[in-house]
Amino acid sequence: MVAGRSAAAQTCTINSTATGTLTCTVATSVSLTIPTMLRLTMSSFSSGTNTALTAPVLADFDDVTGLASITTAGPSFVVKANRSYTVYLKANAANFTHTVVNVGDPAYSKPISDVQWTKDGSTFTTVTTSDVQVATGNATAASTSVPVSYRVAYNIANDKPGAYTLALTYTLSAP
Repeated sequence: MVAGRSAAAQTCTINSTATGTLTCTVATSVSLTIPTMLRLTMSSFSSGTNTALTAPVLADFDDVTGLASITTAGPSFVVKANRSYTVYLKANAANFTHTVVNVGDPAYSKPISDVQWTKDGSTFTTVTTSDVQVATGNATAASTSVPVSYRVAYNIANDKPGAYTLALTYTLSAP
């Protein structure tokens, strides 16, 4: 006589004097939770996570208006994600931080509106303190590399000598 039992607390018992193959089964299941996985990898910085913007020279400035505009290649980024994503860019402040180099010169609050970014070299968007969409995509092992360039407007009458710094934040979001 073969006596099989259904799974009860993951137990299977056979009590038999019969010969031959005897079986008993315990039904189980497995489960897992796959988390949202996103990674933003940025590269091509001048140093660390800094992009050194190209400084103007006198020849860059228009002789009548005193204005110049210079584009500098910035970082590139790649996204790895198991769901749709959006990459945003924003400035952390409304103005550059200015370190005066000549004693007596006033500090200048160079506005972030003097900086624009582009992915394609032709369509430029002004940097603001609000998140602006740079790229979107679907789940991918590695997105196409997205190069970003910055164009800075200069005014010879306003832009004082010194070091200027502006913190930017790239944010990867899964909507």
